[in-house]
Amino acid sequence: GFLFFNTRGNKRANRVLSIVLIIIAVSIADSLIFYSKLAMIFPYLIFFSNPMGLAMAPLIFFYARYLTSKRFHLITIDFLHLIPFLLGFLYFAFGLYFRSKDFKIELLLEEYNRIATDGKYPVEISTIIANTFVHIQVLIYYVMSIRMLKEYSRKAANYFSSLKQFDLKWVQFVFIGLFVIWGGSALTFMAMVMGYNPHHLAHQLLFFLNAIFIYIMGY
Repeated sequence: GFLFFNTRGNKRANRVLSIVLIIIAVSIADSLIFYSKLAMIFPYLIFFSNPMGLAMAPLIFFYARYLTSKRFHLITIDFLHLIPFLLGFLYFAFGLYFRSKDFKIELLLEEYNRIATDGKYPVEISTIIANTFVHIQVLIYYVMSIRMLKEYSRKAANYFSSLKQFDLKWVQFVFIGLFVIWGGSALTFMAMVMGYNPHHLAHQLLFFLNAIFIYIMGY
C-alpha cells in the first residue's frame, strides 16, 4: 500500500511493483487457505490466485519500462501483454469459479487425497503444459527486463550522478528476489513433473521465500 500511494521517486514504477507484491501476497493467502483446509469451509475462495501468475511477467516488464523511461506510458497495444492473464482468468472462471459449491468440494477432496499419497504424485498433462508456459513466460520477461536495465545503465556516462531515477541496489534486490522466487517455483514444479509429492517441504520453503521477500520490501 505504501508503494502504491507513495508520491516520492518513480510513482508509476512503484505502483506497478506494489501490484506485483499484492499478487505474491494473494498467492500466499490462497495457499494458506488451501493447506489449512479453510477451503472446505469457503470453497468459493479456492485457487483464486492461479490466473494472477500470468500477470506477473508483464508487470515486471512494465516496472522495468517505467524505471528506464520517463516517457513511457501504457497504451492500448501494451495491454496485449495481458492476453495470457485474461485467457487464464476466463479458463478458471468457467472451469472452476462459476461452478457449484459441490463441484469445488469434490475437487478439493480429490486434491487432498492426492497430497496424502506417499508414492508417485500424479500430474495431469494440462497442469504440466500450463505450468511450463507460466515459468517460461516469466523467464522471458525477466530476461527482457534485465537486458533493458543493463542497456539503460550502460548508456549512462555517470550512473549515480547524472541518472538518479532509481536506486540501483534497490532494483537489484527486487530482481534478485523475484528470480529466487521463480527458481523455487520452477524447482518445485520440476519435482512434481518427476513424480515427487511437492506439497510438503518444497511448498513450505516457497511460501517462506515469498513471505520474506514481501516483508523485506515492506521494511
